[in-house]
Amino acid sequence: MLDTPTLNVLSRALDYASTRQEVLANNIANANTPGYRRKEASFEDVLATAEGGAPARIAQINASSRRFRENGINGRPTVEVIETDDGAMRIDGNNVDMDAEMSRLAQNQIYYDTCAQLTSGQFTSLKSVIEGR
Repeated sequence: MLDTPTLNVLSRALDYASTRQEVLANNIANANTPGYRRKEASFEDVLATAEGGAPARIAQINASSRRFRENGINGRPTVEVIETDDGAMRIDGNNVDMDAEMSRLAQNQIYYDTCAQLTSGQFTSLKSVIEGR
């Protein structure tokens, strides 16, 4: 469809947020399942570890985006879902903390909404250019 760097990054961010929403919902659903270990989507770590100024961050994001695009299906990024050991382990072997998961869920919703608004703004700008305004 449209292949602009900004829309590509926003599309990947929306894919990540959607996957993370599923993972967090699964954690909440399994909060009382004995032996269940909470899971997390790891794409955020790639963006959080970018060092240097804005050009360095953009270069690292672009390199990471290429790697995810090459490893994904049909050009979509692959978001790795990993088990985590953070949180207190209960006697039944479950480490899901409902309060922390609900907080992560709310944070992820804000992240998703922000990405969706930015994507909408990009399409509005493209529409204005096409219409000649």
